[in-house]
Amino acid sequence: MFNRISTIAGKEFLHIRRDPRLIAAILIMPLLQLVLFAYALSFDIRNINTVVINRDQSPISRKFVSAFTRSGYFTIVANLNLDSDIDKALDTNKARVAISIPPDFARELDKGGRPKVQILIDGSEPNTAIVARGYTTAITQAFSNNILIDNLNRRGLSNGSRSLPINISSRVWYNPKLEGIVFILPGLIVVIMANLAVIQTALALVREKDHGTIEQLIVSPLHPIELMLGKVFPFLVITLFDVLLITLVGILGFHVPFRGSFTYFAIGGGLFTLATLSLGLLISAVSSTMESANQLATFASMLPAFLLSGFIWPLENMPAALQFISYLFPFRYFVAIVRNLFLKGTNLSVLLPNFLALLIFSLVTLGLSALSFKERVD
Repeated sequence: MFNRISTIAGKEFLHIRRDPRLIAAILIMPLLQLVLFAYALSFDIRNINTVVINRDQSPISRKFVSAFTRSGYFTIVANLNLDSDIDKALDTNKARVAISIPPDFARELDKGGRPKVQILIDGSEPNTAIVARGYTTAITQAFSNNILIDNLNRRGLSNGSRSLPINISSRVWYNPKLEGIVFILPGLIVVIMANLAVIQTALALVREKDHGTIEQLIVSPLHPIELMLGKVFPFLVITLFDVLLITLVGILGFHVPFRGSFTYFAIGGGLFTLATLSLGLLISAVSSTMESANQLATFASMLPAFLLSGFIWPLENMPAALQFISYLFPFRYFVAIVRNLFLKGTNLSVLLPNFLALLIFSLVTLGLSALSFKERVD
């Protein structure tokens, strides 16, 4: 049995070595995708174009505007004079945020009042609008607290901070700086490897049909499961190498922390690679042409990896039906594994259910692939 599997695996390695485009797709494309996705898919929103109407022009109002620019989240692109200019700036996408300061801003603050500052936010991009609204609220609150403390200090209350009703001490675990790349990159490993493994393996058996060599495999003494294992093994080795490569690039190039066990990561990576390769083989076994295999593989890998894995959107926020469907794909399990290992460094008891799910998925899918191929042969 082992000799027959190694023969098929050796034949697959030979095909890969003779196809430079396939080698480039397997070894170079994952790195290019990692770099492009890591920079393109970012939740860190900075330098939001902002326009200002400052009708007060007092030192304190200018200091208030400066608080926005110093934060790094807002870039003042224009100082306007008329309300109609705000409409034009937002309509033409010149700005995403507009700040309007009333003429009595400083006078109201001196009297202990609460001047009303109007902040208009472009909601055509909901993610940017939500983040911008949170930034403006936080900056305004911090500025207001500083003014309150200064006023109390001027009245002889040396420790004015005690007069604040609530003193919040917050700390963010696992990602203290709330960097988007730390959240995105572990999930990117899953998406890129799913795309590579499923699509490349989905063409394995269909390629034999196109080349006219499928009849030789049919009449050979190979058992279908031996054929499946022989087809999977070369891509298993190459995909594991890719997993290691892009992981090192993420850790060393993008400075994403890795707090877990590399042994557990290797186990999870091996099981996930086997699961995705088995899914690709199942698609290849039920497909009759290269085009149908490629389309089905893209649909079965990219969409679930992006939408049903928890890569970007929390699974808990999805409808119950979609949450159930996500259990049928291996992507959600490996996203949980890599996020826990990279960011939290969790132990085996947390990872074990995901390991078992990937192993069961691999065995079931590999068996279905062999059964499907046998039925088509019969």
